[in-house]
This record gives sequence, structure tokens and C-alpha cells, in this order.
Amino acid sequence: MTSRYPYGQDRSRKGIKVFIGPIFIRVLWLIVGLCLCWVISASLISSYRFLTNWSFFCLETLTVQGNSLLTRQEILRTARLKLGQNTLGVSIARVEHRLIRHPWIKKVLVRRILPQKLLISVKEKVPFFWVKENGSIYYADRQGQCIFPVTAERFILLPFLKWDGNVRQQKILHTILARMAKDKSILDLKDLAWIRFVDREFLEFFVQDWGIKVVIHLQNIADNWGCLREMWHDLFKRDELKGVSRIMVYDQMGWVR
Repeated sequence: MTSRYPYGQDRSRKGIKVFIGPIFIRVLWLIVGLCLCWVISASLISSYRFLTNWSFFCLETLTVQGNSLLTRQEILRTARLKLGQNTLGVSIARVEHRLIRHPWIKKVLVRRILPQKLLISVKEKVPFFWVKENGSIYYADRQGQCIFPVTAERFILLPFLKWDGNVRQQKILHTILARMAKDKSILDLKDLAWIRFVDREFLEFFVQDWGIKVVIHLQNIADNWGCLREMWHDLFKRDELKGVSRIMVYDQMGWVR
């Protein structure tokens, strides 16, 4: 009687060979792939180091545009940029991040112009008022939001805004600024010494050059402003503004004192 064990052992050996063969090939390809990745990575790192140290990309021109309040030196110092740096070694994202964190900068765009130039374009926040916040005087934008404390180094004379800053007052302030921009020949924001909301019913402001206090009822503010514009224009034409100390507008009717 012939034994089956040698035949069975032969089949198992063939099965092991068939099973091990594809695994070995896959491992071999994996090793080759890893080696290629390492070679490519090393080449890229070496190329990057070479380019970022090559004098051909040495930064020779730094252009700053769009600034009026901030000096060129302030912007470059905030961006941590200086001539002589490698253009490719400068991270545009990091420079923009540093600049946008500056309290006076609203928008920023940095462009790399190879081989040796960088262009920085900024849009600054525009101060419209002074406001008091936590015991200090701040510059504020047209929404009344604080920008930066008022300092002697950067002093701009603006009307003082006294308000609560609620949504209703923000809408009224927006309407007033829009009307002033449209009727600039009559009144301009720079002519005012202060603006304040009183008892949630009235808006007061003082026209410094004429010494006139103006009081407007907040209900139907657009119509009341139109009434004020007509009164102001009429008094100006008749040369009677010099004798006026107070103008009040209520429900599209005006009183002069």
C-alpha cells in the first residue's frame, strides 16, 4: 500500500511557494518605492536649499503701496522684511498674517515678483471718530468700532462720538454719514466737534466753525435731515448762520435760536 504523505507534503510545499512569491514581489516593490520617495525628497530638499541660498533671488526691491497713516518702515518692520533676504525663502502667508494683525490694516496682499522683488499692497482702516473705551480715547471707524488708542505720535483731530453702540444707533449713524457725504457742500464730518445720542430720542452735534448746536429727532431721521439741509442752506444764503446758536428739527419742522 502506497503512502499519501509524500504527495501531500509536495503539494503543501508548492502552495507555500505560490503564496510567498507574490508577497516577496510586493515587498520588493514597496522597498523600491520607498527608496525612490527618499531620493526624490532628498533631491527636492537639496534643490530648495540651493534656491533659497542663491544670490540670484536676493531681495533688492520692496514696494509698499496703499499706506497713508502707516509709514513704509512700520509696515516692513511688522512684516519682518528687509533687503537682502531670499525672495523664495519669504513665506507670503506668514507675511500677510503678520500684517493683517496690525490694528490699522484692514486688508493686505503680498505678491512675489521673481527674481528679486516683493510688492505689498495694504488697505488701511479709516478713522472717523474718537470714542471713549475703558477710560482711554480711541480712534473709531465709521461703525464706531475701536481701532487704536489716540497718541501724540499719530494724532488726528476727529469728532468725539458718545453713544451706546446698539444696532439702532449704528443704523442712524450710517444714515447720517451717508447724508453728510451726499451734502458735503452744506455740512461735513470734519466740521463737527462732537456727536452724541441723547435719551434714545435725539441726536446732537456741534458745528465748531459756526458755534451751532444741532438737535435732530431720531424718528424719521432721513426726512428730518432733509429738513435740516434746507434750513441750513437757506440760512447760509441769507448770511444768517453767524447769529444762530441752536437748530432743532422735530417731525420735519425746524426751530432756530
